[in-house]
Amino acid sequence: MSKNYGPRRGSAAYQALEQLIVNGGMATRAQLSTALLSHFRSASRFEQLVVEPLVDNKMAREVGDDAIEITLAGRAHVDASILAPAPAKKSSKPVPARSAPEFKPLRPEHYARVQEMRPGSLDYRKYPSLMGGVRVPYRSKS
Repeated sequence: MSKNYGPRRGSAAYQALEQLIVNGGMATRAQLSTALLSHFRSASRFEQLVVEPLVDNKMAREVGDDAIEITLAGRAHVDASILAPAPAKKSSKPVPARSAPEFKPLRPEHYARVQEMRPGSLDYRKYPSLMGGVRVPYRSKS
């Protein structure tokens, strides 16, 4: 299980922390929800995704019924994530093209020969086939 160090960059809770810093450390729930321009369908969803994670991680505290205030831990989290470099992308080195394997023609001695398993099993070779209305005698492919 991974450790929970707080909200990730780009999440609604992290954006709320940034908005709290912009607002001077304190904002109402209405100010935060309008500033985030998010698609919260209800106040309970906003509480679940923004307020509860911040309060649980002690990065914000509720002041009164409607206001939320950022704590020192919240300021430190935002400052640390701003100063920390973004994770570097893996550099993909070009891979040399693979060459195709050398061409080896098929060799008939590697295949099993057709043997008569029981009397009459190769009788189909005696009878001609119909191809386009013309009778064609059996011809082996070898």
